[in-house]
Amino acid sequence: MSTNNVGVTGTAVVTVACKLPNGLKMRLFRMIKTTEPVLGGGSREVEMAQETGEEFTLNGFSHPQNKAPHCMIVDGFALTTDVPKAFWEEWAKQNKDSLFIKNGLIFAHEKEGSVKAEAKEKAKVRSGLERLNPDEMPKGLERADKEVA
Repeated sequence: MSTNNVGVTGTAVVTVACKLPNGLKMRLFRMIKTTEPVLGGGSREVEMAQETGEEFTLNGFSHPQNKAPHCMIVDGFALTTDVPKAFWEEWAKQNKDSLFIKNGLIFAHEKEGSVKAEAKEKAKVRSGLERLNPDEMPKGLERADKEVA
């Protein structure tokens, strides 16, 4: 497991489900005012996102073939426990328009049972990053070990 650098205060935690193969490094940002040069001379004030240094790494479902996964996996979702709730809520707020949030590839609950239940409901959700099934290859592609007539 990776080391997580979290400065958000609070003791409540959540379990996060992630249906991305390599997981995801969640980072928090704050908006700061800065100036940028303007074409033709001068500058203007703009807001820019600046990393806070707070981060937390989510587990992914990928693992070497014929080896056990390094975390609990429920219907394709890798679970990461003990994510600080305040951190999760701020990260989810900052990323509410991201497709992995909108499409249900990453979600969290305080109770692990609730996360498992939602993972079962979303078992058919696809990220497009899943391993290929050699028996269900896309049209026009053939298995390499299949004899060609």
